[in-house]
Amino acid sequence: QRGEALYSRARKMLKINAEIMDAFSSEEMAGAIRFGVPDDYAVRLLPVILSHFQKTHPKITIDVQCQPSKELLDGMTKGKYDLIVFTQGTNHEYGELFRTEKMFWVAAQGGQALNIDPLPIAGGAQCNWKANAVEVLDRIGRDYRVAYTSENALAIASAVLTDLAVGFLPESALTPGMLAITEDRNLPRLRDAEIALMRASHACGGIYDALARHITSSMGNLDTKEPLPIAAE
Repeated sequence: QRGEALYSRARKMLKINAEIMDAFSSEEMAGAIRFGVPDDYAVRLLPVILSHFQKTHPKITIDVQCQPSKELLDGMTKGKYDLIVFTQGTNHEYGELFRTEKMFWVAAQGGQALNIDPLPIAGGAQCNWKANAVEVLDRIGRDYRVAYTSENALAIASAVLTDLAVGFLPESALTPGMLAITEDRNLPRLRDAEIALMRASHACGGIYDALARHITSSMGNLDTKEPLPIAAE
């Protein structure tokens, strides 16, 4: 406990020092940031968000790595990243939770996977979303089989869109052609997805604060304006 308290105070001191340095600096921000993000969000959201950031901060270089959240968290402990966005087991103590959104069961529009028994599902090998899906299916006694396993979000999305399996995604990761199951259909509600940002101990102030603020404000205030296709009874 003393070690954790010391670590927390040290981070606060670094943050205050960075804020003081920023306040007295008139130079345009420049530098490189090693940034990690789950590929669930890398396809639809991050390219737009990061593109806008690069236009407003042309001297900041962002090196992006797309990995599952578990690998991003492992990489952070090994010093591979300056900032990461992560999901699936948010660490509230050291991560900044900035968005919570509803999880949906998803299937191909016009497909038959929803009607197959046992239910074919698709997910990552070490995915908390899949663990939650399996947990709720077991709870109601719904037969299922893991038909498609991949750590690549595009591969999982392809399995869903080609009607090989039923998947589970947060609202902001849905793509055209997917049917969001918003009614019962003998599929229990899933636990909400939590999205958080984590910094390395040195990533305070300056370029790091600029990117962190941009991501949390852009994703935190995200509003899905496109209507979601709803599964018919």
